[in-house]
Amino acid sequence: MIVLKETLPKSEESTTTTKTSTTAKPEAASTTPKDEDAEAKELLAKCEQLRRRRKRDSSSSSSEEDDDSSEQKSAKKERKKLKKMCKELKKQQERKEKRQGDDSIRQLSDALRSYQMKQKDQRRH
Repeated sequence: MIVLKETLPKSEESTTTTKTSTTAKPEAASTTPKDEDAEAKELLAKCEQLRRRRKRDSSSSSSEEDDDSSEQKSAKKERKKLKKMCKELKKQQERKEKRQGDDSIRQLSDALRSYQMKQKDQRRH
């Protein structure tokens, strides 16, 4: 289960949205890699949206900055945690893709080696 908590900008501060994404797991082997990949891609897209939204909202200034310093600190801490989680997820996906690429290369090299051996055997006969 992966939980992302999103804090909205100062103008919408009265509401906090929590996004929870779960994958149903009645059995350990029932979750397919495709479902996990789709979920990870969706979460990465949400991370990208959050990153863009923060940049866009940071350009607007607020005059109530001193009043809500503790709320701002907690929101900042939360954004930092989200950013860290997004980075971690992105790294996991990159490692997974690299492993899959390495497996494909290994399979291809094995197939080529096998093919070359067959070709050599045919030339001898």
